[in-house]
Amino acid sequence: FARVYPQPGLIDLIRHPPDLSGFSFLEVDEARRTVRFRPGRCLLDRDLVIPAGYIVLAGPGTDLDLVKQAAILSYSPLRFTGTLEKPVTLRSSDHTGQGLAILSARGRSLLSHVLLSDLSPPVKGGWILTAAFTCYESPVTLSRCRFEGSRNGSWFNPVRTDFLLSRTVFVRSGMDALDAE
Repeated sequence: FARVYPQPGLIDLIRHPPDLSGFSFLEVDEARRTVRFRPGRCLLDRDLVIPAGYIVLAGPGTDLDLVKQAAILSYSPLRFTGTLEKPVTLRSSDHTGQGLAILSARGRSLLSHVLLSDLSPPVKGGWILTAAFTCYESPVTLSRCRFEGSRNGSWFNPVRTDFLLSRTVFVRSGMDALDAE
């Protein structure tokens, strides 16, 4: 699942404190305990670490573009729900985006009509995952999703968790499309 090779002077992603500030495309509702990505292009040019205790939402037409080796690490479940005409996209326009990891989230994540493309596994300060999308002890349902063009690893790695795939396809995977543990 994860390999850690400590590198002096570098902080790996797992040790970054959660921080939602400074992301203009996020709407945080403390009363409802939600974090919502605004529709349209959301340019992530640095790592986003989402704390536990929220529901993370993205709706039709939300385009998450991970550049400059950015990754998303969430300790909260995701509810990414697009449509056939307007999927939620998670991609990397500069081909350096380092994917998505959900760790120990309380509650099931749901990704429906989501397109994930051209992402690689997170490699941060000695912390290395083996897939571009990892769910560790975080149940997930993937419905009508499309994974295409992964780089340098597997696409989807559910670890010690319940997962359900429905009408989901994997295209041009760099290694394993699905690597369940």
